[in-house]
Amino acid sequence: MDTLKKTVGLLLPAMRISLALALISICLLFTAEMLGFMPDKSKFMLESRKQVSEALAIQFSTIAPDQDPHRIERMLNALIKRNPEILSAGIRLQNDQLIFQVNDHVKEWADYDSQKSTSTHLVVPIFRDSEKWGDIEFKFAPIAGESASDFLEHPSFKMAIFFLVVGFFIYLTFMLRTLKVLDPSAVIPDRVNAAFDTLAEGVIIVDEYEQIVLANNAFLKKIASPMAALLGKKASQLKWKSADDSTTDTYLPWQTVLKTGKSSIGAHLKLLSPGNGTFKFVINASPILGGNDAAQGVLITLDDITEIEERNTKLQTMVSKLEESQAQVKEQNKELHFLATRDSLTGCLNRRAFNELFEKAFADALQNNLELSCIMVDIDHFKLVNDNYGHATGDVIIKLLAEILTTNTRKIDLVGRYGGEEFCIVLPDLSVDEAITVAERIRLRIKSESVARYENGPWVTASLGVASILDQPEDPGELNNFADEALYVAKESGRNRVVRWQRQNEFAEKVKPDAQPAAKNPPATQTDADRDDSKVSKLQLRVDELEQIASQISTELDYSKHYDNLTGLPNQVLFYDRVNQVIERGHRYSHLAAIFVIDIGMFGMINATLGRVVGDKVLKEIADRLNLTFRKSDDISRLTLSRIGGDVFAVLIPELSNKEAVTWMVERLMDALADPIDIDRNSIYITGHIGISVYPTDANSVDDLINNAITAKTFCKKTSSETGFQFFDNQMQALSIKHLHLDKELRRAVQNQEWELFYQPKMDIATQAIVGVEALIRWRHPSKGLLAPFEFIDFAEQRGIIVAIGEWVIRTACQQLKQWEEMGFMNRKIAVNLSAVQLRQEGFVEKVLAIIAEHQIAPRQLELEVTETTLMNNFQAALTALKRLSSRGIAISIDDFGTGYSSLSYLKNLPVDNLKIDRSFIIDICQDVNDQKIVKMLINIAHSMNMMVIAEGVETQSQFDILAEYGCDEIQGYLLSKPVPAEEIVKMFSKAGTGRSSTPLSGDSQN
Repeated sequence: MDTLKKTVGLLLPAMRISLALALISICLLFTAEMLGFMPDKSKFMLESRKQVSEALAIQFSTIAPDQDPHRIERMLNALIKRNPEILSAGIRLQNDQLIFQVNDHVKEWADYDSQKSTSTHLVVPIFRDSEKWGDIEFKFAPIAGESASDFLEHPSFKMAIFFLVVGFFIYLTFMLRTLKVLDPSAVIPDRVNAAFDTLAEGVIIVDEYEQIVLANNAFLKKIASPMAALLGKKASQLKWKSADDSTTDTYLPWQTVLKTGKSSIGAHLKLLSPGNGTFKFVINASPILGGNDAAQGVLITLDDITEIEERNTKLQTMVSKLEESQAQVKEQNKELHFLATRDSLTGCLNRRAFNELFEKAFADALQNNLELSCIMVDIDHFKLVNDNYGHATGDVIIKLLAEILTTNTRKIDLVGRYGGEEFCIVLPDLSVDEAITVAERIRLRIKSESVARYENGPWVTASLGVASILDQPEDPGELNNFADEALYVAKESGRNRVVRWQRQNEFAEKVKPDAQPAAKNPPATQTDADRDDSKVSKLQLRVDELEQIASQISTELDYSKHYDNLTGLPNQVLFYDRVNQVIERGHRYSHLAAIFVIDIGMFGMINATLGRVVGDKVLKEIADRLNLTFRKSDDISRLTLSRIGGDVFAVLIPELSNKEAVTWMVERLMDALADPIDIDRNSIYITGHIGISVYPTDANSVDDLINNAITAKTFCKKTSSETGFQFFDNQMQALSIKHLHLDKELRRAVQNQEWELFYQPKMDIATQAIVGVEALIRWRHPSKGLLAPFEFIDFAEQRGIIVAIGEWVIRTACQQLKQWEEMGFMNRKIAVNLSAVQLRQEGFVEKVLAIIAEHQIAPRQLELEVTETTLMNNFQAALTALKRLSSRGIAISIDDFGTGYSSLSYLKNLPVDNLKIDRSFIIDICQDVNDQKIVKMLINIAHSMNMMVIAEGVETQSQFDILAEYGCDEIQGYLLSKPVPAEEIVKMFSKAGTGRSSTPLSGDSQN
């Protein structure tokens, strides 16, 4: 077989070359003939006829034609007999009369149309007395080559055929011998070829020009190519690629070997094979040296590592999955550990976990000679909070304290709940003075936060006790007891204070005055003793009063340091501290936050024209409006309002759910500033310029975050922005403006009722009758035209506008049903989509029933569609509302089933009449086997629960046929009709028949 392949490999090139040589020889032959190097028979014949005509002319000129005509006739007959090339002859007078002819001269001469002689027509004039008497005419046979058929008899053509046939085989024989001599593979003996073919790895041998002279079977099978196709081809012409798929020039090792004469080992290359895909090889190249030690060729071995690479990839994938699983397990263990070590109410360390970490921190401090402080914290009069406000409020206060403790400590600090309202803090590597500073900050924060968050109480304070490892406790428990004793002293000495632990006698000295030793005093009478006790009691009362006054003065000083005297809002110092705490907490819990900086426009003019007293009243009113605007929202109850400059206010909003929420806070703020301020019978209109920065998008430090908000405010003020606000982020600014405009346009649309209902028909598969329609809202925008629901419905739900829109849809649908009844179209149904906001609306069920009663339609004609996501947002409220609606005869449908939670547990509890299969399962049902199985299963489940099944998005007859085969009840989609206005639906009803019940559709109405 190999010999045959080799022979064929030589024969085909030799045949091509031989044929080319034969054709070249023929071309040379014709070229020589054209240049006149070849004899031409036709020229000789033409010259001969010319000489004959001249001899006849001379001979006939000696004969008198009118005296001896028979002699001329005999001469012509004799001439024609001797010359077979002369076909006919005749004598023609001057008046064109033919007086004599030989053979059928009239016929032969019929094609003559010239007065001169030609190669086939010879005219010899006859003269009498120097006057022309007539002409002798000769018709000759055509000279060879003058006609197409004569070309085949032409010697040149015969010579060309000879060269083509005989020359081809002569050349072929010569080329076969030559190629055998020049065959590069002949250099390699057959036994060497056979040895190479036994190798599992690929082998290529190239000559000094990179031309392949040998390739073994292993390599040929990889690239699916015969040896004949590779022989003489450069190895670099194969489709090589770098192993890393880089676009740079591919390194080919054999080229380097040919240049340097040194071996190359371990090069990685990819080879693209047209039939077998891509292979990856490890290539070793060794030089084949000649007599002068110069490389005359290269031996290349190619070890296929494609399968090994694939296995390595699979192993790496498995390892990655295992690592991912391990990471998930670690994360779950971390979560479990968190739950096991945390207090369920506050998220702080529980007592057991706290004590374990406390012991470790205590041991580390002793071992490394580091400081360690402990703080015990307790809410003052907490029992009164529970008694007066309830335990739920008490839990809120405890969580507030836990939050303050967490935000005012470091990540390395330990915060644990010991039980009830008591907490313990461990501060590694902090001195007792630094711990007292932390405790004092916590005390002030608790008081200010409770006042800021709860207008009507409870306003709580806390007492704190501080102890240090320098107090020489024996163990963590004793250090904790020291701090607890200090806490007890703080509570006993007036509460709402921080006390540093000291020895018992030192505490005694501070708590009550010293008593004089009894031995040094003279005995006293009973009266003196009573008198002394009375003096001591008065002195103690006076001391208590002075301590209370000192505490009050201290509190007022602290308040004046952190709060604005005019408005009562936190000042710049406290605001910066709050921002820092929010950033630390945001970094820890990945929360968003925002800062508003508000500049009151033309405030200087108010002071100049109406006086500073009025200006102060304006500032107070603005502060009150800010408090009223933001405090009424539970979602942002943790914010901080501040006056950070003369007419500049700031708002810190922590723990945002998303950036978009900032837009509606800005809108609320602008509405609050828009109303005039009435002071001393003056209506003062103010304008505000608001700059906004968002953490962590715009900045992650206190100074940068506030400065960015000030920068945005300044830009808004300089550019006289129409919106009155400016985000530091331009994209957020554009989105916010877009949302504000959309909100305004939607509210205008509700007021002007810029809505239209389109209807998409639903058909019963069994009867092929229109049994109802689905109402789909469109917004007829004054400038943008007709808008689809996806452009505004989700936004309307977020803003609560969907309630008014939904009511309009239900009312319009009921009105449409009544109109159709009056037109004679009975028992039609309209399906209306509901949102989660509508289901949560108080009085929604009563409103739907009232609308049905108002239009006097049967409740069964109205069908309400809810999605799985709508149900799960507030399942209990939705269940209650839907059960009430179903009990009155209104049909309930689950829309887009299969795309949400797809839980069968709620299906069995809900009063569902219809199940609508989402279009995503229908679109590929003709090709996707899985979609077919899912749809069939859903239909069977729905039927087993006595539900109707409606398929959405049916667009082709094939989809319809499959659904009919599976037992689906109704379809809806473009196969019937796209959503159309009510007038088009009436035409469909009329076209299908105007009976008093649903009637089958005709074929046209389905399109």
